[in-house]
Amino acid sequence: MLKKMHNIFRLPFLALLLPHAVQAGNPALALVDHANQVLMLVIVVLLGILAFKYKDRVIFLFTGDDRLHGNTLDGIWWGCARCFGACDGTWSIHVFGFNVKKKIGQSLGLVSIPLKISNIRAGDLPFKGGATGDFYLMCECGSHPPMITSVQENASPKVITFPEELVLRIRDSQMEDKVRFVVKEENFFGSEEVAELVISASDVFNLIYDHEANHPGKPIIKRFKMEPSDRNNDYETPAWLILEFSQDFDSALRKVSEEPAHRATVTLMDRGTGIYRDYDPSELKEQPEFQLIDTQGRAVTEPAEHMLQEIRAMRSKFRFRRRIVAATIILIIVGYAGLRFYVWSCYRQFKVLEMGVLSDKKFPMTAAEMKELRQDCSTMTTPECEPSEDQVLQTCMAPPVGQARPRAFHQLWHDLLGLDVSAALTLPCFHGVCKLRSKLAEYDFQAVLIVVGLIFGAVLYNDIVKQQMRNKQHEMVTAMSPGHSPMNRMQQSMVVNSYGGGLDGYGGYAGGPETSKTNQKVVYSPVLQQQMAAAQRNPGSTPFLPPAGGGAYN
Repeated sequence: MLKKMHNIFRLPFLALLLPHAVQAGNPALALVDHANQVLMLVIVVLLGILAFKYKDRVIFLFTGDDRLHGNTLDGIWWGCARCFGACDGTWSIHVFGFNVKKKIGQSLGLVSIPLKISNIRAGDLPFKGGATGDFYLMCECGSHPPMITSVQENASPKVITFPEELVLRIRDSQMEDKVRFVVKEENFFGSEEVAELVISASDVFNLIYDHEANHPGKPIIKRFKMEPSDRNNDYETPAWLILEFSQDFDSALRKVSEEPAHRATVTLMDRGTGIYRDYDPSELKEQPEFQLIDTQGRAVTEPAEHMLQEIRAMRSKFRFRRRIVAATIILIIVGYAGLRFYVWSCYRQFKVLEMGVLSDKKFPMTAAEMKELRQDCSTMTTPECEPSEDQVLQTCMAPPVGQARPRAFHQLWHDLLGLDVSAALTLPCFHGVCKLRSKLAEYDFQAVLIVVGLIFGAVLYNDIVKQQMRNKQHEMVTAMSPGHSPMNRMQQSMVVNSYGGGLDGYGGYAGGPETSKTNQKVVYSPVLQQQMAAAQRNPGSTPFLPPAGGGAYN
């Protein structure tokens, strides 16, 4: 069956190769061969055009996303300015109070600048679906995922108010992707585009700079004309979109995003006072209003912050060590392979020179003559073509009179590309290179064993690291079990005092016993009551915690 399928699939290729096979006997078939080539070229071009036109679907097919989250500017900034992510300039924050490298990148158009968009209003929309509709605004900027506002239900297309604030991160560069605002109407099946606004990122910044120069201190509010998505109909008046641009962000939020010391800080605003307050994660978990709960409103036990920090520190340490081990192994392999390649290139040329000496060739020999001699000797087994290692060593120490000392990779450049490159692209062959090659050849097998051993050791070390991480996580889970719980003070008080979290019908933690209040009394099942009584009779035993899955009744 497989053989038949192979023959079936082979037929089209044979049909394409047929003109090549017979055109020598029948020159008229050369036209068919040319037609096949033109047809294949047309098919490839059409496929390329379709792939470019529907590139979002092609990208979605391979990545599960409809866009690539990066462009040329990202590559320039990450590769050139940030040294492939190794240096981001955060040290300058402690010296100047801001990231100097980031500021320079923003001025050059390599780093995005955050813009806050507020007071979003749309009006006179070209909507033919009725007096009202369910509208929302979608914004696409750069290579980031699109942002969407909430749906304004039963809104009039005459004026729609979107209460949200959006934050655009775009670059002040002509190479930046355009910003696109689209008003959509939500239907039962999908959504329909109503109107759109497409503006380049550089034009956005030009509007902002011109407004600040002509109207300093005033809010930057602009009303833009929108283009209807359906351009086949005529509309009474153009649709419009009001946007307010601002670069003013609260200092508390700005420092969280820009200063590394505050990246692990939870910043929340008190709506009553309008003041932001910073919380350390461990401090946040101590607050009753931030108790971790599940979807049923029950308190959930979570590991102590210091244990999480230990695991993070251990993971970071092991990750650093793995990188050092991997880098060391790669350097050893690349270094040995490079040295072996270097001595092979030199020894190969000295061997050809010795062939020339034994064949009574005239010196100096050019790269082309050395290549020709090597090709001639590749099919011959005469003594002139098989010099001994000692003879090659003698030529290596004293090349033939008139012959310049070979340079590594010079002959290779000529063999591959036919080029006689300059000395800048080659390396000199030192006098002991042939002896070094002989020594390395003796230990090639041992070198391979060492490389295999290093790789095996790296894999073994990685398994050991993973096992240690699993053990640490197991210790954390064990410490969270009843009787060993590292819960914070607020969680412990909830479990010990009420074990219901003050919530009717819920237990003290996810999976814990449910309770009900009857006449202000908590009623447990008989089994739980017996366990509680036994715990009271033995006060020195482990404090009683009702087991997960235990129930209560009314």
